[in-house]
Amino acid sequence: MIAWFSAKLQIFLHLPKKVTPRFLFNQEVRANIEISKIARMDRFSDVGLAIRNPVPLRKGLPGHFYVQLPGEKTRLEVKAKVLRSEPHPDDSGQYLVYFTYFGLPRNSLSLIRRSLSRSPMYKSLYTDDRENVRFRPDNLFIDDAAKRVFGIAVIDTDETAGNSLAQTISKEMDRVKVVTESSYMLFLHRYLESSDTASGSAAPPRATEKSQFHSVPITLLLGPTDLKCLEVNPPPKPVDLFLGHPATDVFGAPEKWLTLIQDKASRLILEEAAKLVMKGHDLDKLLTFQDADNNKCAVNCALKKDPEGRGVIAEISPASLSDIVEKLHSEEKNKSLEALIVDANFVPDDPTSWIDGLRMRAAHMGLVRDRAN
Repeated sequence: MIAWFSAKLQIFLHLPKKVTPRFLFNQEVRANIEISKIARMDRFSDVGLAIRNPVPLRKGLPGHFYVQLPGEKTRLEVKAKVLRSEPHPDDSGQYLVYFTYFGLPRNSLSLIRRSLSRSPMYKSLYTDDRENVRFRPDNLFIDDAAKRVFGIAVIDTDETAGNSLAQTISKEMDRVKVVTESSYMLFLHRYLESSDTASGSAAPPRATEKSQFHSVPITLLLGPTDLKCLEVNPPPKPVDLFLGHPATDVFGAPEKWLTLIQDKASRLILEEAAKLVMKGHDLDKLLTFQDADNNKCAVNCALKKDPEGRGVIAEISPASLSDIVEKLHSEEKNKSLEALIVDANFVPDDPTSWIDGLRMRAAHMGLVRDRAN
C-alpha cells in the first residue's frame, strides 16, 4: 500500500510530464481482473442501456453495470453486451455505445420497469401506431432484403403455451415464420441432423384402435433412466396381443417393449420426456410403434412420476387420426432460423457453451444466413 501511494504521489508531483514510477515493478499475474469506471448513462430502457464513451466498443463485448435508480434503495446490477456504437449526437468526439441485457433476473426487470414507470417522459416506443411500421409487400421502393422472412422456433414442454406464444409473435411481428416444438431433442433431430426422418419426409404413422391393445390403457412402470419395463398393469394373458405382437413377449422382458419403438424421433421424445417427468412434469406424447407387420402405428403415451419414486408411469392407449393431426409435428420446417425461444427446462447450467454449440451446428446445416445479406 505504501509503494502504491508513493507511486501515485510521484506521478502527481511531476504532472503534466509523464514519468515512470520507481516504487512499483511489473509482474505477470494470471487472474481475471474486472476493470471498472464511472460512466455517464444517456439512454435507459427495459431492454438495454447506452453510455457515453470516448471510443467505440466492439460489438458483443460484455459489460457489467451497477446502477442506482432514482427512488430505489437497492442498487441494480445488470450484465449486457455491446449492440452498436455511433457518434454521439450532442457531444463531439464522444460515442454513444448501446448495450443489450442478457441473463437479466425477473426481479431486476421488474425493478427497471417500476423505475421507468415513474418517469412521465419515458416512452417504450416513439409511436404506438403500428401502421407506421407495418410491412407492405406492394411497396415498389423496397428491395429484396426488406422482404426477407425471419425464422423463429419456440420450444416449450407446454404445447398450449408454446402455440400461444407463436401466435402472439406472428400477430405482433411482420415477416416472421414461427414454428413450435414440444421437445428439444426432436428439434435437434429435425433441424440439426441430416436424414429423411429429420426432414419430415417420412410417412406418418397409422391410427390405432382398442382392438389392438389387450387393455386400454396399459399402465407401465419404467426405469427412470433405461426405460425398461419393470411392471405392467393389467398383466397380459397368453392369448393377448399388442399391435399384433404376443403381449406376453412384448412385456415379458424389461427391454423388449423398447424394440417396438424404432422411430428415432419417438425414442428421443420418450427419453427426454422421462427426464422431465422425474423433475415433476406430467406430459402427454404421441409415439410411433412398429406393429407385427412392421407398419408404423401411433400410440398415445401419458407420462407422470411414480408417487413412490420408483420411476416413470406410462399409460399407453390408441391414437386416433385426430390425435395424429393434433400432436404429430407435420408443418414444414424453416429453412433458416434467426431466433430460438427455449423453455428454461432445456437450458443447461452452462448456457454459453450450449449456445455456441447450437450456433455451430446450425451454421453447419445452413440455417444461419450471412449477416451481410
